Amino acid sequence: MVYSVPFLTPSRELALLLAMMEKKTPWSQLADEKRFARLVEKNRLLPLAAEQMDPLPGAEEDLIHQETWMTMQQVTLLAQLIRLFTRGGIPALAIKGPAMAMQIYGTPALRSCHDLDVLVPLDRLMDAAALLQADGWQWPEGKKLTTPKRLRESWHFWNHYQFFKGKFVLELHWRLLPWDCDRFDRLWQGRKYVLLGGEQIPVLSDLDR
Repeated sequence: MVYSVPFLTPSRELALLLAMMEKKTPWSQLADEKRFARLVEKNRLLPLAAEQMDPLPGAEEDLIHQETWMTMQQVTLLAQLIRLFTRGGIPALAIKGPAMAMQIYGTPALRSCHDLDVLVPLDRLMDAAALLQADGWQWPEGKKLTTPKRLRESWHFWNHYQFFKGKFVLELHWRLLPWDCDRFDRLWQGRKYVLLGGEQIPVLSDLDR
């Protein structure tokens, strides 16, 4: 596999990062540790770097363990969310996050994420929000959507709502893109499944992803 960055000669640090995504890569003494660390952090690839880079410069073992533990917790939580929506009769697709990492890398451990993302059809959005709140999720944005007009406007101008449960964040999407080209029924019809947390998680097809 060949990676190319058009119109740009990659820095040593970027070249290392790209090589690392394909195979185990030795550290180059010519590269700048701080610049490489910033690239890894910006792209949330610390778990992948910890596995593929030998040795990983400036990596703190505790930080790697924290990232791995957080990913494990998110995988468990994602499975619980899918079970919650399934019991409520709400079709839901896991997008981005651990599910996408599983599709791309074959394991959720090689890319960390800050939140979980789930896509539901717009006509079941408020049912999904009610289920989440009954399950203990907080919805601060909901306090501002106090009238039918504000609610409809949010559906038109926003793409998702944010829910919080302790340190975890969930983005509940009803739209992937700001234009009407991602009808849920079509995405749902082409869905695939990945096994995560003991649950078959519905995800986007490779083409849609």
